[in-house]
Amino acid sequence: MTAFQKAEAMAGQRYDRDTLLAVVHEVTTHFRMPNSFERSKMRAVCRYLADALDRCSGSTLQQRWNDFEKRFWPKWKAGINRPGGTYWTWGARVLISARMIVPSLDMLANERVNQWIAHLPEDHPLAQQHRELLSATATITWTSSFNRHLAVCSGLRVLLAQGYDSLRYIKDDDLKLLSARWSKGTDALDAHSAHSACFLGPRSEALPAMVGDSG
Repeated sequence: MTAFQKAEAMAGQRYDRDTLLAVVHEVTTHFRMPNSFERSKMRAVCRYLADALDRCSGSTLQQRWNDFEKRFWPKWKAGINRPGGTYWTWGARVLISARMIVPSLDMLANERVNQWIAHLPEDHPLAQQHRELLSATATITWTSSFNRHLAVCSGLRVLLAQGYDSLRYIKDDDLKLLSARWSKGTDALDAHSAHSACFLGPRSEALPAMVGDSG
């Protein structure tokens, strides 16, 4: 079993701090990081996250994460008792990108998930789908570069929050959830169009060149 297979099996397992941190150490060994300092900092911040999970309710890791999202994450985002300094999000970054847990879509709303996925190995399914999204949105000329960026981030959020490993699994209902949350303001129509073209492309005969046949 690979490190990432171990990570993905953890969500439904009984929570154990030592096991969690051991798997964190193993998967981060495979992360693409600029230097050893950032890798060690990432592991240190995961220990802060484990401190919070220790205080959460639930028997499995996923149950504790669900409680963590309600009790700790909102306060940390507000800067209240937030550990880890400027690296405070890196614990969540590891657990989410390695698919050790399934986050909520709301939790991911304002996170730079494209940067989270960028440190995964190139052959990881999420890294492959990230490249697929970048390739698809690069061909869209009828919307702004910012909206193309939003489309990529939104695609990654759906993959993470729904547990998908391919864009092909994204359904119309997923797009509706995105539209309800983020397609607001003056760029709403452009953003929604970018999302639809990118995500529906793998299942649409009209847009085969936009995402290709891989995935």
